[in-house]
Amino acid sequence: LSHTVDSERRFRWSIIVGTAFTLVLVVAAGIWLVGSSDGRAAAQAEGYRRVLTDLREDLPDAQIVLAQITEPAADATQFADLIPTVTDLRADAETALDVAAEPLPGPWPLASSRPFEMLEPVRQTTSQQATTAQAVARRLGEVLDYRSLFARFLDTGDLPNRPEVDLSELNLRLATAAADSAGILSELPTDAALAAHAQLARNALERFTTWQVDYVDALRSDSTDEVTALLDELAEIRAGLDRELVAGIAQIRTEVDKSIIDLAASLDAAITIVP
Repeated sequence: LSHTVDSERRFRWSIIVGTAFTLVLVVAAGIWLVGSSDGRAAAQAEGYRRVLTDLREDLPDAQIVLAQITEPAADATQFADLIPTVTDLRADAETALDVAAEPLPGPWPLASSRPFEMLEPVRQTTSQQATTAQAVARRLGEVLDYRSLFARFLDTGDLPNRPEVDLSELNLRLATAAADSAGILSELPTDAALAAHAQLARNALERFTTWQVDYVDALRSDSTDEVTALLDELAEIRAGLDRELVAGIAQIRTEVDKSIIDLAASLDAAITIVP
């Protein structure tokens, strides 16, 4: 071959090789982009699955807390041990809300957008379930606080029915109980099921401010019948508060129990639809 023809053939082979190499790079890049995009969608899906599963695993303990804080005979001084369970549910709900609030990433160029489109219903469901879980945690916490606080309402200690006591010390104890009870009423969480009980407690405290004066005066005058009548009145006030509290927490138990059961079923369904 002449030098001209030989040179021309070498030039054509370089074009073919270069073009082939470029095509290989483009195909490889396309495959990598598609795989990388699918991997991002899979990672996002796993994030939804994880937070939904965490919420689902919190619910059995939430049921236990509900049973204890709505047990009329429960010792409210022991409720502090239940706080971590409520805190965990609240924290997991907030985490799930944060995950659901993040916008879905888009696919890389050349990659299908379908894996991300399939995640949109999952993202919306995660947000809804997390909101419900947050509401359950909030109500559990409020009832727990309500009962813990109210356990100290009108805490007068044992009251005498005879005048052989230091009336100055008794006056101070009763005044302290009234002041503490007023503070408790101002701190009670608001719950529709306990609204009647809270109002009854306000009425009880209003009566107690005059009752303590009548009681001390009756002791001072050694009026046994009047002292007995006043102590019976205070006992009936407390019994009435107990009855109203039992009615309120029974309603709460029914409502929150249904919320937890429905949430558990919804979470089970939501976890199964995560691609």
